[in-house]
Amino acid sequence: MGEPATTTDTRLDGVTYEVVRQRLLAEGEALAARVRELDGKRRALFGGVETALSAHHKVRTDNACVARDLVRVGAKLLLGCDVRMGLKSQVQIEDVFVELTPGSEAIEAGRPTSLASEAFAKDFRELFQYHKDARLLQLRRTGQWLLAAFQSGQKLSDLRVLRWRIDGHGAGERLSYVDNRGERDATFPPPHDVAWIRAGRDAHVQGQHPHVNVLDTVFVECVGGDLTVKVEDNTSTGAGVYSEPVDEANQGLDDAEIWYAGLENLVLLRIKPYREPDYRHLVFNKLTKRAQRIDAIGSSCQQLPEGHGIVFPGGYYLANGTAKVFPQPLDGFEFLALHRSPNGEDLLYVYHHRADGRYALLRYNVIARAIDTPLVCNGYTLHPDGRLACLRADPEPARLHTIEFWSTPFHDEAHAVGAPVDG
Repeated sequence: MGEPATTTDTRLDGVTYEVVRQRLLAEGEALAARVRELDGKRRALFGGVETALSAHHKVRTDNACVARDLVRVGAKLLLGCDVRMGLKSQVQIEDVFVELTPGSEAIEAGRPTSLASEAFAKDFRELFQYHKDARLLQLRRTGQWLLAAFQSGQKLSDLRVLRWRIDGHGAGERLSYVDNRGERDATFPPPHDVAWIRAGRDAHVQGQHPHVNVLDTVFVECVGGDLTVKVEDNTSTGAGVYSEPVDEANQGLDDAEIWYAGLENLVLLRIKPYREPDYRHLVFNKLTKRAQRIDAIGSSCQQLPEGHGIVFPGGYYLANGTAKVFPQPLDGFEFLALHRSPNGEDLLYVYHHRADGRYALLRYNVIARAIDTPLVCNGYTLHPDGRLACLRADPEPARLHTIEFWSTPFHDEAHAVGAPVDG
Protein backbone atom coordinates (compact mmCIF):
# COMPACT_ATOMS: atom_id res chain seq x y z
CA MET A 1 0.00 0.00 0.00
CA GLY A 2 1.18 3.52 -0.73
CA GLU A 3 1.60 6.31 1.78
CA PRO A 4 -1.53 8.13 2.88
CA ALA A 5 -2.42 11.04 0.63
CA THR A 6 -2.27 13.50 3.50
CA THR A 7 1.36 12.57 4.28
CA THR A 8 2.37 12.92 0.64
CA ASP A 9 0.60 16.26 0.35
CA THR A 10 2.34 17.49 3.50
CA ARG A 11 5.76 16.56 2.11
CA LEU A 12 4.97 18.24 -1.21
CA ASP A 13 3.82 21.36 0.61
CA GLY A 14 7.06 21.37 2.60
CA VAL A 15 9.18 20.99 -0.53
CA THR A 16 7.19 23.67 -2.35
CA TYR A 17 7.54 26.04 0.60
CA GLU A 18 11.31 25.51 0.75
CA VAL A 19 11.69 26.07 -3.01
CA VAL A 20 9.65 29.27 -2.87
CA ARG A 21 11.54 30.40 0.23
CA GLN A 22 14.94 29.91 -1.41
CA ARG A 23 13.80 31.75 -4.54
CA LEU A 24 12.52 34.67 -2.48
CA LEU A 25 15.75 34.81 -0.48
CA ALA A 26 17.81 34.81 -3.67
CA GLU A 27 15.66 37.52 -5.23
CA GLY A 28 15.87 39.52 -2.01
CA GLU A 29 19.67 39.33 -2.00
CA ALA A 30 19.80 40.32 -5.66
CA LEU A 31 17.47 43.26 -5.03
CA ALA A 32 19.54 44.36 -2.02
CA ALA A 33 22.70 44.23 -4.15
CA ARG A 34 21.05 46.36 -6.83
CA VAL A 35 19.89 48.84 -4.18
CA ARG A 36 23.43 49.08 -2.78
CA GLU A 37 24.82 49.60 -6.28
CA LEU A 38 22.23 52.29 -7.02
CA ASP A 39 22.89 53.97 -3.68
CA GLY A 40 26.61 53.98 -4.43
CA LYS A 41 26.00 55.67 -7.78
CA ARG A 42 23.67 58.17 -6.10
CA ARG A 43 26.30 59.00 -3.49
CA ALA A 44 28.96 59.43 -6.17
CA LEU A 45 26.67 61.73 -8.14
CA PHE A 46 25.35 63.82 -5.26
CA GLY A 47 28.40 63.72 -3.01
CA GLY A 48 27.24 61.48 -0.16
CA VAL A 49 29.82 60.91 2.58
CA GLU A 50 29.82 58.20 5.22
CA THR A 51 30.46 59.20 8.82
CA ALA A 52 33.66 57.40 9.83
CA LEU A 53 36.56 57.81 12.25
CA SER A 54 39.61 59.06 10.33
CA ALA A 55 42.19 60.02 13.00
CA HIS A 56 42.85 59.78 16.72
CA HIS A 57 45.28 61.99 18.69
CA LYS A 58 46.41 62.63 22.26
CA VAL A 59 46.96 66.20 23.46
CA ARG A 60 49.01 67.08 26.54
CA THR A 61 48.26 70.15 28.67
CA ASP A 62 50.65 71.73 31.17
CA ASN A 63 48.18 71.38 34.04
CA ALA A 64 45.97 68.51 35.10
CA CYS A 65 42.49 69.70 34.13
CA VAL A 66 39.09 68.60 32.89
CA ALA A 67 38.97 69.34 29.16
CA ARG A 68 35.64 71.10 28.92
CA ASP A 69 35.07 72.01 25.27
CA LEU A 70 36.57 72.34 21.81
CA VAL A 71 35.96 74.86 19.03
CA ARG A 72 37.53 75.63 15.65
CA VAL A 73 39.03 79.02 14.84
CA GLY A 74 40.46 79.15 11.35
CA ALA A 75 42.83 76.24 10.79
CA LYS A 76 43.39 75.78 14.53
CA LEU A 77 41.43 74.42 17.45
CA LEU A 78 40.82 76.07 20.79
CA LEU A 79 40.63 73.76 23.80
CA GLY A 80 38.82 75.06 26.88
CA CYS A 81 39.71 73.66 30.31
CA ASP A 82 38.24 73.64 33.79
CA VAL A 83 41.28 73.86 36.01
CA ARG A 84 41.72 73.93 39.79
CA MET A 85 45.02 75.58 40.59
CA GLY A 86 45.51 74.44 44.18
CA LEU A 87 48.32 76.48 45.70
CA LYS A 88 48.74 78.66 42.61
CA SER A 89 47.59 82.19 43.46
CA GLN A 90 46.13 83.21 40.10
CA VAL A 91 44.58 81.48 37.11
CA GLN A 92 46.28 82.43 33.85
CA ILE A 93 44.71 82.60 30.39
CA GLU A 94 46.89 79.72 29.17
CA ASP A 95 45.60 77.58 32.07
CA VAL A 96 42.05 77.77 30.68
CA PHE A 97 42.63 78.13 26.93
CA VAL A 98 45.01 76.00 24.86
CA GLU A 99 45.56 76.60 21.15
CA LEU A 100 45.92 73.41 19.11
CA THR A 101 47.55 73.12 15.70
CA PRO A 102 46.54 69.85 13.99
CA GLY A 103 49.19 68.11 11.91
CA SER A 104 49.22 64.94 9.85
CA GLU A 105 50.77 62.90 12.66
CA ALA A 106 50.09 64.86 15.85
CA ILE A 107 48.45 67.94 17.37
CA GLU A 108 50.72 70.63 18.75
CA ALA A 109 49.52 72.46 21.88
CA GLY A 110 50.53 76.06 22.55
CA ARG A 111 49.54 79.42 23.99
CA PRO A 112 46.23 80.93 22.80
CA THR A 113 47.74 83.67 20.64
CA SER A 114 44.50 84.11 18.69
CA LEU A 115 42.81 85.43 21.86
CA ALA A 116 45.51 87.94 22.76
CA SER A 117 44.26 91.44 23.59
CA GLU A 118 44.61 93.79 26.54
CA ALA A 119 40.84 94.11 26.95
CA PHE A 120 40.40 90.33 27.11
CA ALA A 121 43.29 89.94 29.57
CA LYS A 122 41.70 92.58 31.84
CA ASP A 123 38.23 90.99 31.77
CA PHE A 124 39.69 87.51 32.32
CA ARG A 125 41.77 88.70 35.28
CA GLU A 126 38.79 90.46 36.89
CA LEU A 127 36.55 87.43 36.38
CA PHE A 128 38.80 85.22 38.51
CA GLN A 129 39.62 88.04 40.90
CA TYR A 130 35.99 88.62 41.88
CA HIS A 131 34.77 85.04 41.37
CA LYS A 132 37.37 82.73 42.88
CA ASP A 133 35.48 79.56 41.93
CA ALA A 134 34.67 80.60 38.36
CA ARG A 135 34.92 77.76 35.87
CA LEU A 136 34.54 77.41 32.13
CA LEU A 137 31.26 75.79 31.11
CA GLN A 138 31.24 76.02 27.32
CA LEU A 139 32.99 77.29 24.20
CA ARG A 140 30.55 77.98 21.42
CA ARG A 141 30.38 79.44 17.94
CA THR A 142 27.07 81.12 17.21
CA GLY A 143 26.64 83.29 14.14
CA GLN A 144 29.47 85.81 14.05
CA TRP A 145 30.45 85.20 17.68
CA LEU A 146 32.80 82.97 19.61
CA LEU A 147 31.51 82.70 23.18
CA ALA A 148 33.27 81.51 26.33
CA ALA A 149 30.66 80.93 29.05
CA PHE A 150 31.89 80.85 32.65
CA GLN A 151 29.90 79.89 35.71
CA SER A 152 30.49 82.72 38.17
CA GLY A 153 28.24 81.63 41.05
CA GLN A 154 26.67 78.58 42.63
CA LYS A 155 24.00 78.13 39.94
CA LEU A 156 24.50 77.21 36.29
CA SER A 157 22.50 80.30 35.42
CA ASP A 158 25.12 82.53 37.09
CA LEU A 159 26.99 83.31 33.90
CA ARG A 160 29.68 85.63 32.67
CA VAL A 161 30.16 85.26 28.92
CA LEU A 162 33.21 86.60 27.10
CA ARG A 163 32.77 87.10 23.38
CA TRP A 164 34.86 87.59 20.28
CA ARG A 165 33.76 88.58 16.79
CA ILE A 166 34.75 86.10 14.08
CA ASP A 167 35.98 87.75 10.88
CA GLY A 168 37.01 86.04 7.67
CA HIS A 169 36.22 82.51 6.53
CA GLY A 170 37.77 79.06 6.65
CA ALA A 171 41.47 78.98 7.46
CA GLY A 172 41.56 82.79 7.28
CA GLU A 173 39.31 83.35 10.28
CA ARG A 174 40.54 85.72 12.98
CA LEU A 175 39.16 86.84 16.34
CA SER A 176 38.52 90.33 17.69
CA TYR A 177 37.66 90.57 21.38
CA VAL A 178 34.48 92.55 22.07
CA ASP A 179 33.40 92.40 25.74
CA ASN A 180 32.25 90.27 28.68
CA ARG A 181 28.52 90.83 28.17
CA GLY A 182 27.57 87.97 25.89
CA GLU A 183 24.93 86.37 28.11
CA ARG A 184 22.13 87.12 25.63
CA ASP A 185 24.05 85.39 22.85
CA ALA A 186 24.64 82.27 24.96
CA THR A 187 20.99 81.24 25.17
CA PHE A 188 19.75 77.86 23.96
CA PRO A 189 17.07 77.45 21.28
CA PRO A 190 13.57 76.33 22.36
CA PRO A 191 13.61 72.69 23.53
CA HIS A 192 10.66 71.84 21.26
CA ASP A 193 9.88 72.95 17.71
CA VAL A 194 6.20 72.14 18.20
CA ALA A 195 3.46 74.25 19.78
CA TRP A 196 1.90 72.64 22.85
CA ILE A 197 -1.81 73.43 23.26
CA ARG A 198 -3.78 72.74 26.42
CA ALA A 199 -7.12 71.04 25.85
CA GLY A 200 -9.98 73.11 27.25
CA ARG A 201 -13.51 72.34 28.36
CA ASP A 202 -14.75 72.78 24.81
CA ALA A 203 -12.93 69.52 23.98
CA HIS A 204 -14.73 67.54 26.71
CA VAL A 205 -17.13 64.85 25.51
CA GLN A 206 -19.49 63.68 28.25
CA GLY A 207 -21.03 60.23 28.54
CA GLN A 208 -20.74 56.97 30.44
CA HIS A 209 -17.00 57.00 29.73
CA PRO A 210 -16.17 60.68 29.06
CA HIS A 211 -13.01 61.74 27.27
CA VAL A 212 -11.17 64.71 25.79
CA ASN A 213 -11.33 65.11 22.02
CA VAL A 214 -7.88 65.91 20.63
CA LEU A 215 -7.98 67.18 17.04
CA ASP A 216 -10.88 64.81 16.21
CA THR A 217 -8.15 62.19 15.93
CA VAL A 218 -7.45 60.73 19.35
CA PHE A 219 -9.50 60.71 22.56
CA VAL A 220 -7.90 60.78 25.99
CA GLU A 221 -9.06 60.52 29.61
CA CYS A 222 -7.73 59.76 33.09
CA VAL A 223 -10.99 58.75 34.79
CA GLY A 224 -11.87 55.35 36.20
CA GLY A 225 -8.38 54.64 37.55
CA ASP A 226 -6.39 54.69 34.33
CA LEU A 227 -5.10 56.89 31.54
CA THR A 228 -6.72 55.70 28.33
CA VAL A 229 -6.13 56.61 24.70
CA LYS A 230 -8.94 55.81 22.26
CA VAL A 231 -9.27 56.15 18.50
CA GLU A 232 -13.07 56.34 18.42
CA ASP A 233 -15.29 59.14 19.71
CA ASN A 234 -17.35 56.61 21.64
CA THR A 235 -18.25 57.27 25.27
CA SER A 236 -20.17 54.02 25.68
CA THR A 237 -16.93 52.11 26.26
CA GLY A 238 -13.81 52.85 28.27
CA ALA A 239 -11.57 50.55 26.23
CA GLY A 240 -8.87 52.01 24.01
CA VAL A 241 -5.65 51.27 22.15
CA TYR A 242 -3.51 52.24 25.13
CA SER A 243 -4.04 52.25 28.89
CA GLU A 244 -1.98 52.60 32.06
CA PRO A 245 -2.98 53.14 35.72
CA VAL A 246 -3.03 56.56 37.40
CA ASP A 247 -2.31 57.28 41.07
CA GLU A 248 -5.68 58.87 41.85
CA ALA A 249 -8.60 56.72 40.72
CA ASN A 250 -11.34 59.16 41.78
CA GLN A 251 -10.72 62.08 39.45
CA GLY A 252 -12.95 63.93 37.05
CA LEU A 253 -12.42 64.60 33.38
CA ASP A 254 -11.16 68.14 33.98
CA ASP A 255 -8.82 67.23 36.86
CA ALA A 256 -6.01 66.10 34.57
CA GLU A 257 -3.88 68.47 32.50
CA ILE A 258 -3.89 67.38 28.87
CA TRP A 259 -1.65 69.12 26.35
CA TYR A 260 -1.14 68.13 22.73
CA ALA A 261 0.85 68.98 19.62
CA GLY A 262 -0.42 67.91 16.22
CA LEU A 263 2.14 66.90 13.58
CA GLU A 264 1.68 65.56 10.06
CA ASN A 265 1.49 61.90 11.06
CA LEU A 266 1.73 62.04 14.86
CA VAL A 267 0.00 63.58 17.84
CA LEU A 268 2.20 64.27 20.85
CA LEU A 269 0.46 64.13 24.23
CA ARG A 270 1.62 65.74 27.47
CA ILE A 271 -0.57 64.60 30.37
CA LYS A 272 -0.44 65.17 34.12
CA PRO A 273 -3.09 63.16 35.96
CA TYR A 274 -4.63 64.64 39.10
CA ARG A 275 -2.27 64.95 42.10
CA GLU A 276 0.73 63.57 40.22
CA PRO A 277 3.97 65.61 40.23
CA ASP A 278 5.22 64.72 36.75
CA TYR A 279 3.89 64.84 33.22
CA ARG A 280 3.58 61.70 31.15
CA HIS A 281 4.41 61.94 27.46
CA LEU A 282 2.91 59.77 24.76
CA VAL A 283 3.18 59.60 20.98
CA PHE A 284 0.06 58.67 19.02
CA ASN A 285 0.57 57.48 15.46
CA LYS A 286 -2.20 58.50 13.04
CA LEU A 287 -1.15 55.84 10.53
CA THR A 288 -0.84 52.80 12.79
CA LYS A 289 -3.47 53.97 15.32
CA ARG A 290 -1.14 53.07 18.17
CA ALA A 291 0.20 55.00 21.15
CA GLN A 292 3.52 54.68 22.95
CA ARG A 293 4.80 56.34 26.10
CA ILE A 294 8.10 58.20 25.58
CA ASP A 295 8.80 60.53 28.51
CA ALA A 296 12.10 61.65 26.98
CA ILE A 297 10.26 63.97 24.58
CA GLY A 298 9.27 66.09 27.58
CA SER A 299 12.71 67.67 27.93
CA SER A 300 13.44 68.09 24.23
CA CYS A 301 11.90 67.02 20.93
CA GLN A 302 12.45 68.02 17.30
CA GLN A 303 10.59 67.12 14.12
CA LEU A 304 12.34 65.08 11.46
CA PRO A 305 12.03 66.38 7.88
CA GLU A 306 9.16 65.56 5.52
CA GLY A 307 6.91 64.29 8.31
CA HIS A 308 9.20 61.32 9.01
CA GLY A 309 8.72 61.54 12.78
CA ILE A 310 10.52 63.01 15.78
CA VAL A 311 13.94 62.86 17.41
CA PHE A 312 14.79 63.38 21.07
CA PRO A 313 18.03 63.07 23.10
CA GLY A 314 17.65 59.35 23.73
CA GLY A 315 16.23 58.10 20.44
CA TYR A 316 13.64 58.63 17.73
CA TYR A 317 10.13 57.69 16.64
CA LEU A 318 9.16 57.36 12.97
CA ALA A 319 5.77 57.74 11.32
CA ASN A 320 5.93 54.12 10.13
CA GLY A 321 5.84 53.02 13.78
CA THR A 322 9.56 52.35 14.20
CA ALA A 323 10.76 53.51 17.61
CA LYS A 324 14.24 53.26 19.09
CA VAL A 325 15.67 54.29 22.44
CA PHE A 326 19.45 54.11 22.65
CA PRO A 327 21.10 52.39 25.62
CA GLN A 328 23.20 55.43 26.59
CA PRO A 329 21.58 57.40 29.43
CA LEU A 330 20.98 60.88 28.00
CA ASP A 331 18.84 62.42 30.73
CA GLY A 332 19.27 66.17 31.17
CA PHE A 333 20.39 66.86 27.59
CA GLU A 334 18.91 69.91 25.83
CA PHE A 335 18.64 70.72 22.14
CA LEU A 336 21.47 73.00 21.03
CA ALA A 337 21.90 72.98 17.25
CA LEU A 338 20.97 71.41 13.92
CA HIS A 339 23.45 70.97 11.06
CA ARG A 340 22.33 70.01 7.53
CA SER A 341 24.39 68.48 4.75
CA PRO A 342 24.37 70.55 1.53
CA ASN A 343 22.42 67.87 -0.37
CA GLY A 344 19.78 67.70 2.38
CA GLU A 345 20.23 63.96 2.89
CA ASP A 346 21.74 64.10 6.38
CA LEU A 347 20.89 66.10 9.48
CA LEU A 348 22.93 66.32 12.68
CA TYR A 349 20.93 67.01 15.83
CA VAL A 350 23.11 68.27 18.69
CA TYR A 351 22.10 68.03 22.34
CA HIS A 352 24.06 69.40 25.28
CA HIS A 353 24.20 68.72 29.02
CA ARG A 354 24.94 72.05 30.67
CA ALA A 355 26.14 70.66 34.00
CA ASP A 356 28.72 68.09 32.89
CA GLY A 357 29.45 69.63 29.47
CA ARG A 358 28.77 66.55 27.34
CA TYR A 359 27.32 66.65 23.83
CA ALA A 360 25.20 64.02 22.10
CA LEU A 361 25.33 64.08 18.28
CA LEU A 362 22.53 62.23 16.47
CA ARG A 363 22.82 61.90 12.69
CA TYR A 364 19.63 61.22 10.73
CA ASN A 365 19.70 60.01 7.14
CA VAL A 366 16.60 60.90 5.12
CA ILE A 367 17.09 58.04 2.64
CA ALA A 368 17.71 55.27 5.19
CA ARG A 369 15.25 56.83 7.66
CA ALA A 370 17.46 55.90 10.58
CA ILE A 371 19.67 57.53 13.20
CA ASP A 372 23.17 56.32 13.98
CA THR A 373 24.16 55.45 17.53
CA PRO A 374 24.68 58.82 19.27
CA LEU A 375 28.23 60.13 19.36
CA VAL A 376 28.66 61.34 22.95
CA CYS A 377 31.64 63.61 23.56
CA ASN A 378 32.85 66.54 25.66
CA GLY A 379 33.22 68.95 22.78
CA TYR A 380 32.83 69.04 19.02
CA THR A 381 33.48 71.39 16.14
CA LEU A 382 32.92 71.16 12.39
CA HIS A 383 35.43 72.20 9.73
CA PRO A 384 34.34 73.68 6.37
CA ASP A 385 35.30 70.41 4.62
CA GLY A 386 32.99 68.39 6.90
CA ARG A 387 35.65 67.02 9.24
CA LEU A 388 34.32 66.73 12.77
CA ALA A 389 36.76 67.20 15.65
CA CYS A 390 35.49 65.42 18.74
CA LEU A 391 36.88 65.80 22.28
CA ARG A 392 36.86 62.69 24.46
CA ALA A 393 37.63 63.91 27.97
CA ASP A 394 38.12 62.20 31.30
CA PRO A 395 35.70 63.37 34.01
CA GLU A 396 38.68 63.63 36.38
CA PRO A 397 41.54 66.12 35.93
CA ALA A 398 44.19 64.79 33.55
CA ARG A 399 47.09 66.00 31.41
CA LEU A 400 46.38 63.78 28.39
CA HIS A 401 43.21 64.37 26.38
CA THR A 402 41.87 62.52 23.33
CA ILE A 403 40.72 64.25 20.15
CA GLU A 404 39.15 62.28 17.32
CA PHE A 405 38.56 63.38 13.74
CA TRP A 406 35.56 62.05 11.82
CA SER A 407 34.66 62.41 8.16
CA THR A 408 31.05 63.61 7.81
CA PRO A 409 28.77 64.99 5.07
CA PHE A 410 28.31 68.26 6.99
CA HIS A 411 30.62 70.49 4.96
CA ASP A 412 29.66 74.07 4.21
CA GLU A 413 28.16 75.33 0.96
CA ALA A 414 31.41 76.83 -0.32
CA HIS A 415 33.18 73.48 0.01
CA ALA A 416 30.24 71.69 -1.64
CA VAL A 417 30.44 73.98 -4.68
CA GLY A 418 34.15 73.33 -5.07
CA ALA A 419 34.02 69.59 -4.39
CA PRO A 420 34.66 67.26 -7.35
CA VAL A 421 31.62 65.32 -8.58
CA ASP A 422 31.69 62.16 -10.67
CA GLY A 423 29.18 61.58 -13.43
